[in-house]
Amino acid sequence: MVRKSPSSSQAKQYLFEAYNYMNMPLLGTETLNVGDSKQAETNARKAITLVEEMMASDSSNIWARNHLSHGYELMGDSLRLTRPAIAAEWYRKSLAATREVASRYPAGSFAHGWLAVRNEELAAVLGGKEQAPERLRLLEDANNVWQELVSASPGKPQYRTSLMRSDCKLSDAELAVNDLQKARQYADLSTTFFNEFKITSQSLLVLRDVGFCYESLGNVQRRTAMDRTLSASERRDAARSSQEWYRKSIEIWVNGTDAVALHPRAKLNGARWNAC
Repeated sequence: MVRKSPSSSQAKQYLFEAYNYMNMPLLGTETLNVGDSKQAETNARKAITLVEEMMASDSSNIWARNHLSHGYELMGDSLRLTRPAIAAEWYRKSLAATREVASRYPAGSFAHGWLAVRNEELAAVLGGKEQAPERLRLLEDANNVWQELVSASPGKPQYRTSLMRSDCKLSDAELAVNDLQKARQYADLSTTFFNEFKITSQSLLVLRDVGFCYESLGNVQRRTAMDRTLSASERRDAARSSQEWYRKSIEIWVNGTDAVALHPRAKLNGARWNAC
Protein backbone atom coordinates (compact mmCIF):
# COMPACT_ATOMS: atom_id res chain seq x y z
CA MET A 1 0.00 0.00 0.00
CA VAL A 2 2.82 2.41 0.83
CA ARG A 3 4.66 1.63 -2.39
CA LYS A 4 1.49 2.21 -4.43
CA SER A 5 0.55 5.37 -2.52
CA PRO A 6 3.74 6.84 -1.02
CA SER A 7 1.95 10.03 0.00
CA SER A 8 -0.77 8.20 1.91
CA SER A 9 -0.48 8.84 5.66
CA GLN A 10 -3.09 6.15 6.33
CA ALA A 11 -1.04 3.50 4.53
CA LYS A 12 2.07 4.51 6.50
CA GLN A 13 0.12 4.27 9.73
CA TYR A 14 -0.93 0.73 8.85
CA LEU A 15 2.65 -0.19 8.02
CA PHE A 16 3.92 1.28 11.30
CA GLU A 17 1.38 -0.82 13.20
CA ALA A 18 2.45 -3.88 11.22
CA TYR A 19 6.06 -3.44 12.40
CA ASN A 20 4.74 -3.04 15.93
CA TYR A 21 2.67 -6.24 15.77
CA MET A 22 5.55 -8.18 14.20
CA ASN A 23 7.89 -7.15 17.00
CA MET A 24 5.60 -8.47 19.73
CA PRO A 25 6.45 -12.16 19.10
CA LEU A 26 10.02 -11.25 18.12
CA LEU A 27 10.98 -9.41 21.31
CA GLY A 28 7.87 -7.88 22.88
CA THR A 29 7.77 -7.08 26.58
CA GLU A 30 4.18 -8.13 27.32
CA THR A 31 4.20 -11.66 25.89
CA LEU A 32 6.48 -14.64 25.47
CA ASN A 33 8.77 -14.11 22.51
CA VAL A 34 11.46 -15.80 20.42
CA GLY A 35 14.21 -13.33 21.35
CA ASP A 36 15.11 -12.31 17.80
CA SER A 37 16.81 -9.00 18.57
CA LYS A 38 18.29 -8.55 15.11
CA GLN A 39 14.99 -8.72 13.22
CA ALA A 40 13.21 -6.70 15.90
CA GLU A 41 15.82 -3.94 15.55
CA THR A 42 15.40 -3.94 11.76
CA ASN A 43 11.64 -3.53 12.11
CA ALA A 44 12.05 -0.79 14.71
CA ARG A 45 14.35 1.23 12.46
CA LYS A 46 11.86 0.98 9.62
CA ALA A 47 9.06 2.10 11.96
CA ILE A 48 11.05 5.12 13.16
CA THR A 49 11.94 6.09 9.59
CA LEU A 50 8.26 6.02 8.65
CA VAL A 51 7.23 8.33 11.48
CA GLU A 52 10.12 10.73 10.93
CA GLU A 53 9.26 10.97 7.22
CA MET A 54 5.64 11.72 8.09
CA MET A 55 6.68 14.47 10.51
CA ALA A 56 9.12 15.94 7.99
CA SER A 57 6.41 16.18 5.33
CA ASP A 58 3.75 17.50 7.72
CA SER A 59 4.84 18.96 11.05
CA SER A 60 1.19 19.22 12.12
CA ASN A 61 0.61 15.46 11.82
CA ILE A 62 -0.64 14.65 15.34
CA TRP A 63 -0.62 10.89 14.76
CA ALA A 64 3.06 10.95 13.80
CA ARG A 65 4.02 13.15 16.75
CA ASN A 66 2.17 10.85 19.14
CA HIS A 67 3.76 7.72 17.70
CA LEU A 68 7.36 8.89 17.49
CA SER A 69 7.77 7.90 21.14
CA HIS A 70 6.40 4.46 20.29
CA GLY A 71 8.96 4.04 17.52
CA TYR A 72 11.74 4.83 19.98
CA GLU A 73 10.16 2.35 22.39
CA LEU A 74 10.26 -0.40 19.73
CA MET A 75 13.99 0.20 19.32
CA GLY A 76 14.52 0.00 23.06
CA ASP A 77 12.53 -3.23 23.18
CA SER A 78 14.66 -4.75 20.42
CA LEU A 79 17.89 -4.08 22.34
CA ARG A 80 16.85 -4.60 25.95
CA LEU A 81 18.14 -8.17 26.25
CA THR A 82 21.33 -7.87 24.20
CA ARG A 83 22.46 -4.25 24.72
CA PRO A 84 20.62 -2.82 27.72
CA ALA A 85 22.77 0.32 27.94
CA ILE A 86 21.88 1.29 24.37
CA ALA A 87 18.27 0.27 24.97
CA ALA A 88 18.25 2.72 27.89
CA GLU A 89 19.22 5.55 25.50
CA TRP A 90 16.27 4.75 23.25
CA TYR A 91 13.92 4.44 26.20
CA ARG A 92 15.08 7.86 27.40
CA LYS A 93 14.24 9.32 24.00
CA SER A 94 10.87 7.57 24.11
CA LEU A 95 10.20 8.89 27.61
CA ALA A 96 11.09 12.47 26.64
CA ALA A 97 8.80 12.31 23.59
CA THR A 98 6.03 10.75 25.69
CA ARG A 99 6.25 13.54 28.25
CA GLU A 100 5.69 16.03 25.44
CA VAL A 101 2.62 14.13 24.25
CA ALA A 102 1.23 13.59 27.77
CA SER A 103 1.52 17.29 28.57
CA ARG A 104 -1.28 17.95 26.07
CA TYR A 105 -3.70 15.61 27.86
CA PRO A 106 -5.33 15.82 31.32
CA ALA A 107 -4.14 13.68 34.21
CA GLY A 108 -5.76 10.27 34.19
CA SER A 109 -5.86 10.04 30.40
CA PHE A 110 -4.55 7.18 28.25
CA ALA A 111 -1.49 9.27 27.28
CA HIS A 112 -0.36 9.26 30.91
CA GLY A 113 -0.60 5.48 30.84
CA TRP A 114 2.06 5.57 28.13
CA LEU A 115 4.17 7.68 30.48
CA ALA A 116 3.94 5.07 33.23
CA VAL A 117 4.88 2.28 30.82
CA ARG A 118 7.89 4.21 29.49
CA ASN A 119 9.13 4.86 33.03
CA GLU A 120 8.92 1.17 33.83
CA GLU A 121 10.65 0.15 30.60
CA LEU A 122 13.59 2.44 31.28
CA ALA A 123 13.77 1.24 34.89
CA ALA A 124 13.91 -2.38 33.70
CA VAL A 125 17.20 -1.88 31.83
CA LEU A 126 18.91 0.11 34.60
CA GLY A 127 20.34 -2.91 36.35
CA GLY A 128 23.55 -1.48 37.81
CA LYS A 129 23.91 -0.88 41.54
CA GLU A 130 24.72 2.76 40.91
CA GLN A 131 21.51 3.08 38.90
CA ALA A 132 19.29 1.83 41.73
CA PRO A 133 18.23 5.35 42.91
CA GLU A 134 17.18 6.39 39.39
CA ARG A 135 15.36 3.09 38.89
CA LEU A 136 13.47 3.69 42.14
CA ARG A 137 12.50 7.24 41.12
CA LEU A 138 11.21 6.08 37.72
CA LEU A 139 9.10 3.37 39.33
CA GLU A 140 7.71 5.84 41.88
CA ASP A 141 6.66 8.15 39.05
CA ALA A 142 5.00 5.24 37.25
CA ASN A 143 3.21 4.15 40.42
CA ASN A 144 1.76 7.64 40.89
CA VAL A 145 0.40 7.55 37.33
CA TRP A 146 -1.17 4.12 37.79
CA GLN A 147 -2.86 5.36 40.97
CA GLU A 148 -4.29 8.32 39.03
CA LEU A 149 -5.55 6.05 36.27
CA VAL A 150 -7.17 3.62 38.71
CA SER A 151 -8.96 6.53 40.39
CA ALA A 152 -10.02 8.08 37.07
CA SER A 153 -11.15 4.80 35.47
CA PRO A 154 -12.25 2.36 38.20
CA GLY A 155 -13.98 0.20 35.61
CA LYS A 156 -10.75 -0.75 33.84
CA PRO A 157 -9.10 -3.81 35.45
CA GLN A 158 -5.98 -3.39 33.29
CA TYR A 159 -5.09 -0.29 35.31
CA ARG A 160 -5.51 -2.21 38.58
CA THR A 161 -3.29 -5.05 37.39
CA SER A 162 -0.71 -2.47 36.34
CA LEU A 163 -0.86 -0.86 39.79
CA MET A 164 -0.52 -4.25 41.47
CA ARG A 165 2.55 -5.06 39.40
CA SER A 166 3.91 -1.55 39.96
CA ASP A 167 3.72 -2.05 43.73
CA CYS A 168 5.74 -5.25 43.36
CA LYS A 169 8.35 -3.60 41.15
CA LEU A 170 8.70 -0.83 43.71
CA SER A 171 9.11 -3.41 46.47
CA ASP A 172 12.04 -4.98 44.61
CA ALA A 173 13.51 -1.53 43.90
CA GLU A 174 13.35 -0.60 47.58
CA LEU A 175 15.17 -3.81 48.45
CA ALA A 176 17.88 -2.79 45.98
CA VAL A 177 18.51 0.38 48.01
CA ASN A 178 18.26 -1.62 51.26
CA ASP A 179 15.00 -0.15 52.54
CA LEU A 180 13.28 -3.27 53.83
CA GLN A 181 10.48 -1.35 55.55
CA LYS A 182 9.31 0.37 52.36
CA ALA A 183 9.81 -2.83 50.38
CA ARG A 184 7.45 -4.59 52.77
CA GLN A 185 4.90 -1.77 52.54
CA TYR A 186 4.73 -1.94 48.75
CA ALA A 187 4.64 -5.74 48.73
CA ASP A 188 1.74 -5.67 51.20
CA LEU A 189 -0.12 -3.16 49.01
CA SER A 190 -0.01 -5.62 46.12
CA THR A 191 -1.83 -8.26 48.17
CA THR A 192 -4.96 -6.06 48.26
CA PHE A 193 -5.51 -7.03 44.61
CA PHE A 194 -5.27 -10.80 45.11
CA ASN A 195 -9.00 -11.17 45.78
CA GLU A 196 -9.67 -9.83 42.29
CA PHE A 197 -6.75 -11.32 40.36
CA LYS A 198 -6.51 -15.01 41.17
CA ILE A 199 -4.38 -17.94 40.09
CA THR A 200 -7.50 -19.36 38.42
CA SER A 201 -7.59 -16.46 35.95
CA GLN A 202 -7.79 -17.32 32.24
CA SER A 203 -5.55 -14.36 31.40
CA LEU A 204 -1.87 -15.17 30.97
CA LEU A 205 -1.04 -11.53 31.71
CA VAL A 206 -2.84 -11.68 35.05
CA LEU A 207 -1.11 -14.95 35.92
CA ARG A 208 2.25 -13.46 34.97
CA ASP A 209 1.75 -10.39 37.15
CA VAL A 210 0.48 -12.38 40.12
CA GLY A 211 3.44 -14.74 39.74
CA PHE A 212 5.89 -11.86 39.80
CA CYS A 213 4.17 -10.38 42.86
CA TYR A 214 4.42 -13.68 44.71
CA GLU A 215 8.13 -13.60 43.94
CA SER A 216 8.42 -10.04 45.29
CA LEU A 217 6.70 -11.10 48.51
CA GLY A 218 9.17 -13.96 48.73
CA ASN A 219 12.04 -11.54 48.22
CA VAL A 220 10.88 -9.40 51.17
CA GLN A 221 10.59 -12.39 53.45
CA ARG A 222 13.95 -13.73 52.30
CA ARG A 223 15.63 -10.42 53.15
CA THR A 224 13.81 -10.40 56.50
CA ALA A 225 15.20 -13.85 57.22
CA MET A 226 18.70 -12.40 56.76
CA ASP A 227 18.12 -9.57 59.28
CA ARG A 228 20.45 -10.25 62.22
CA THR A 229 18.58 -7.79 64.44
CA LEU A 230 15.66 -10.21 64.58
CA SER A 231 15.40 -13.23 66.84
CA ALA A 232 16.22 -16.68 65.50
CA SER A 233 12.52 -17.59 65.68
CA GLU A 234 11.46 -14.53 63.66
CA ARG A 235 14.08 -15.26 61.03
CA ARG A 236 12.96 -18.89 60.73
CA ASP A 237 9.35 -17.77 60.31
CA ALA A 238 10.41 -15.33 57.60
CA ALA A 239 12.41 -18.05 55.83
CA ARG A 240 9.40 -20.38 55.82
CA SER A 241 7.17 -17.59 54.54
CA SER A 242 9.69 -16.84 51.80
CA GLN A 243 9.73 -20.47 50.71
CA GLU A 244 5.94 -20.51 50.56
CA TRP A 245 5.70 -17.38 48.38
CA TYR A 246 8.38 -18.73 46.02
CA ARG A 247 6.57 -22.07 45.92
CA LYS A 248 3.31 -20.32 44.96
CA SER A 249 5.11 -18.34 42.26
CA ILE A 250 6.61 -21.53 40.83
CA GLU A 251 3.20 -23.18 40.77
CA ILE A 252 1.82 -20.36 38.64
CA TRP A 253 4.58 -20.67 36.05
CA VAL A 254 4.61 -24.46 36.00
CA ASN A 255 0.98 -25.41 36.57
CA GLY A 256 -0.95 -22.42 35.24
CA THR A 257 -0.66 -23.20 31.52
CA ASP A 258 1.88 -24.76 29.20
CA ALA A 259 2.74 -21.31 27.83
CA VAL A 260 3.49 -19.85 31.24
CA ALA A 261 5.48 -22.93 32.20
CA LEU A 262 7.96 -22.06 29.45
CA HIS A 263 8.87 -18.77 31.12
CA PRO A 264 12.53 -18.71 32.31
CA ARG A 265 11.58 -16.89 35.53
CA ALA A 266 10.25 -20.22 36.82
CA LYS A 267 13.82 -21.52 36.90
CA LEU A 268 15.02 -18.33 38.57
CA ASN A 269 12.38 -18.62 41.26
CA GLY A 270 13.33 -22.24 41.78
CA ALA A 271 16.95 -21.27 42.36
CA ARG A 272 15.94 -18.65 44.94
CA TRP A 273 13.57 -21.06 46.65
CA ASN A 274 16.27 -23.72 46.96
CA ALA A 275 18.81 -21.17 48.17
CA CYS A 276 16.40 -20.01 50.88
